[in-house]
Amino acid sequence: MRFDTAMVQQRGAIVRLVQEQILTQGQAALELGLSERQVRRLVERVVAAGGTVSSLAYARTHAAPNRLAEPARAAVRGLVLAQPQASAQAIWETLAARGVVPLPSLRTVSRWQHAERPARARAQPRPARRFEAARPLQLVQMDTTSGQWVSGA
Repeated sequence: MRFDTAMVQQRGAIVRLVQEQILTQGQAALELGLSERQVRRLVERVVAAGGTVSSLAYARTHAAPNRLAEPARAAVRGLVLAQPQASAQAIWETLAARGVVPLPSLRTVSRWQHAERPARARAQPRPARRFEAARPLQLVQMDTTSGQWVSGA
């Protein structure tokens, strides 16, 4: 979860109260929705940073280590645009044949394929046919489905 500045300031204020022993770690944990151990780790981070509250902010600036390279995603994007009806399995086999390294998993190809396809318009249901009686107590057909129900009829 990425922290905005308001969340960092709120956590910093509560950590400061814990450092001044106005709040206990248990009370701070309840206030922040964390465990006592996590509160202890927050206090240690602030102390290690010399009291700077900004040390509680999200610190990772690099991409996730398991993120695949952009050329693999670009290859999937190109195949999806060229062959929009192709299955994820067919796209994955094409990537393997082309020697794309690293080769994404079939599930990853499926997710990327779904993200690249344009959203389809939802089919509108056909309106139900309404049958009204011509006069009171007259029988009407209530089945509004179309099609043949009895074979040979």
